[in-house]
Amino acid sequence: MRATDIEHKDKEQPAGLMRLQQGAEMCRQYIAHIPRWRKPVIGYVLTFPTVALATVFVMLMKYYLPRFYFPGATMLLAIVLVALLWGIGPALLSVILCTLSLDYLEWPDTNFAILLDRYSDRHHLWSARSCAQACSLCGTCA
Repeated sequence: MRATDIEHKDKEQPAGLMRLQQGAEMCRQYIAHIPRWRKPVIGYVLTFPTVALATVFVMLMKYYLPRFYFPGATMLLAIVLVALLWGIGPALLSVILCTLSLDYLEWPDTNFAILLDRYSDRHHLWSARSCAQACSLCGTCA
């Protein structure tokens, strides 16, 4: 009886290879069954209007509430929404777009050359960008 179990085990594939094959099959099934609007390509396209909507909301809040202190919260909400719906690629694109948008909102009278020259003055924007990247990574893992 034991001899048959040992012979049977020799004919089986290693457990690690089986897990990889099962994982690949699950990935194929997941991609085949996700709705069309949840595909990452659609996420790249819809990242632009999502960031634009968040930017318009920030501009309206700054207009109606002169003491609107943390405009990055709205941008962070847009980043997390994109991360949860479409994954890490569109989320990182939204991080870059939100950073540029916030930079323009905070210093509208400067041009891009001054932005590169005065990098140390904008350290808080780049720290917010790194926080947003971390949130986008956490959002894709959920």
